[in-house]
Amino acid sequence: MSQERSNERRQEMEDKRLRGKQTCPPEKFDCGGSTNKCVSLSWRCDGEKDCENGADEKDCASDAKACPSGEFMCGNRKCLASVYVCDGDDDCGDGSDELKCSAPMTCGPDHLRCNTSECVPLMWSCDGDPDCADGSDEGPGRCGGEGGGALYPTHRRANCTSGEFRCANGECVRLAWKCDGDPDCKDKSDELDCPLLTCRPDEFQCGDGSCIHGTKQCNKVHDCPDHSDEGGCVNATRCDGPLKFLCKNGECIDSNKVCDSVKDCKDRSDEPKKECGLNECMLNNGGCSHICMDRPIGFECQCPPGYQLLDKKTCGDIDECEDPAACSQMCVNYKGDFKCECYEGYEIDPVTKTCKAEDE
Repeated sequence: MSQERSNERRQEMEDKRLRGKQTCPPEKFDCGGSTNKCVSLSWRCDGEKDCENGADEKDCASDAKACPSGEFMCGNRKCLASVYVCDGDDDCGDGSDELKCSAPMTCGPDHLRCNTSECVPLMWSCDGDPDCADGSDEGPGRCGGEGGGALYPTHRRANCTSGEFRCANGECVRLAWKCDGDPDCKDKSDELDCPLLTCRPDEFQCGDGSCIHGTKQCNKVHDCPDHSDEGGCVNATRCDGPLKFLCKNGECIDSNKVCDSVKDCKDRSDEPKKECGLNECMLNNGGCSHICMDRPIGFECQCPPGYQLLDKKTCGDIDECEDPAACSQMCVNYKGDFKCECYEGYEIDPVTKTCKAEDE
């Protein structure tokens, strides 16, 4: 009995000694020091201090996993497309993508450099809608007002086209937007001197004040002198195919006008700041199983011959043999292809691809 107690005593002393030096299993991280604490290894360098002494968040740069080529690693180890770095928005969640952005950025000739270093299309300045994070594209120094500065910014065109209305401040907006009840000029001059509603209830009032019968609105024919009867028609014309783009407000424009730094959709859905110029196919093939086609806005997954989309991203084999007309006798399906075969005594006609008797 005394020997057993002696062994227990030695074990207690050993346990006490080991408590002064914590040993963690392989799937745990040792906080070290006097904390005697083990935390999950996945908590290492996750942006939150789980060890009381913060040891799990120290020297994280050397332990950080590399992001794919062309991507930016946030301070919290999140990977981000480089186009989102220094764009004025906290996309990382910890603000690390907007740090060290003070270096001068060179913007294109058709773009304006905000005070926050991001670039926005020049035509977006002085439009009454702040696009820079700090609103510098709408500041008085650029757009005029109490802060001084040029009343007519340098990007104002000398002459507007026949399909445009010239605002009092020199802007050019679409003619169909004049007197539509929604100010599009910064000075709201497109909604000044508009005729009062004098058309009958069964008539449509054009932007110039003239009246047409209500059935002529959205009939694919320009009946108003200013063509306003065909503006904003959601279902007036089909907007299908790669040559057309459907605005979010229902307007239909040519696809070559998308992401050209000119607002063609009244709701500006053809010029999304973060999507224009972004090739989603460069990252993991856009998630497409086979072919990724980049579009001015977004992307489209496509399939090779013999395959079809099972969902928006995954291609599956087409079983051509389900079509009774695919072969005259026997049909063998392969992945992405199929083959016609004939019964014994028959052969494939090389011209008609049908089976015929061998002695014919």
